[in-house]
Amino acid sequence: MKFLSQKTIFSSRSWKLVQGTYKEGSRKITFNFIEHPQTVVIIPFISRNEIILIRQYRYPIKKFIWELPAGKVKEGESIKECAVRELEEETGFRAGKLKKLFSFYSTPGYSSEIIHVFIASKLKKSEQKLDEKEIIPRVKRFKIKDAIKLIAERKIKDGKTILALLSLNLKFK
Repeated sequence: MKFLSQKTIFSSRSWKLVQGTYKEGSRKITFNFIEHPQTVVIIPFISRNEIILIRQYRYPIKKFIWELPAGKVKEGESIKECAVRELEEETGFRAGKLKKLFSFYSTPGYSSEIIHVFIASKLKKSEQKLDEKEIIPRVKRFKIKDAIKLIAERKIKDGKTILALLSLNLKFK
């Protein structure tokens, strides 16, 4: 596959709709996709067996959902700096220790978004500093087993949260 060109069709503050042209053998392929900044998701451990989830309003689905704190990496910001910032903004806790677990593409069929999963521990209470469009009325402690149960009961439907929580049983090298 050979990349030929791309042009921006639409641009917002946080993502772009891009049209790319590629060549595969004798075929010329035009494909639209979303160019999205890197994202982080944080599993905040309040104790060995307890994590924090947030209840956040998501405009596209018009609902409040339980999820892990997460957010987009700002220009010039490292993924670790973003994880520290997003954790404090959304939960009101600062991480004393931060460890990257893994990264994954959220929807590679139409988006370039890559999500980096972090574990935060040794949390210290700070102050929630929500962005102007964020609505997070609840920050709640959950035992890990209860959070996993919410996934099994289909009460957690956020993909990045499901993947991050279920990955806690894996051994990363």
